[in-house]
Amino acid sequence: PCETLEAEIDGEVVTAKGNDKESVLETLLGEGHSPPFSCMSGSCQACKCQLIEGQVFQEIEGILDSEDLQNNYFLSCQAKPVSKKVKFKFID
Repeated sequence: PCETLEAEIDGEVVTAKGNDKESVLETLLGEGHSPPFSCMSGSCQACKCQLIEGQVFQEIEGILDSEDLQNNYFLSCQAKPVSKKVKFKFID
């Protein structure tokens, strides 16, 4: 199970207790952080992130294409953490 999420939001690094039952976005919002998001359904890319360390599982790729996936991009509204630590940054 995930223990730590470390996210870079607008140049600021925040941490949250890992939760593999919720999406990365839901976990950050639940701990009072302000990550970018809009639709919560994987169709807008407002919550797009790039994975730096660890692993996430995203059952539905949503609007991401194969190039996005090759570059370790994921949608925080869809992805759940699956490694002990997950480090990532939100993409403008």
